[in-house]
Amino acid sequence: MRPVVFTNYDIKGATVRSRINVETYVFDPSKPDDYRREPVPQSYRGVLNGNVIVLLGDEDDSEPYRRLAAESYDIRDLLTNSEALKTLNLPPFQRNSAKRKLVLASRTMLGVNWQHWDNSREYAHLIPWLELISG
Repeated sequence: MRPVVFTNYDIKGATVRSRINVETYVFDPSKPDDYRREPVPQSYRGVLNGNVIVLLGDEDDSEPYRRLAAESYDIRDLLTNSEALKTLNLPPFQRNSAKRKLVLASRTMLGVNWQHWDNSREYAHLIPWLELISG
């Protein structure tokens, strides 16, 4: 898997919180292929930094994710929609029949600067795990 990063300046600065107690991905910007996971408590708050990150396999097409990353309205809709979180819990064969936007969101992460965490690293949280508070 390799991280592919897109930028959406319209969502930058929006405040979000973690919907569930789950691990987030942590990237070192100087070594983008070297990532690890750290726990983020439920209701923890952070600010979106504008990065939209997808972990893709060698054969995966990045174009559908680039289109989603460019759609600020769709990203904000996903952050306020509990249906996105439910999609993660569907078995793979049902997930494929769900709305295309929800399927893409289940593999798409947003860059978050979490409160009181080191901002020299890139933290990425799956869209369905986030809830928009303001912005």
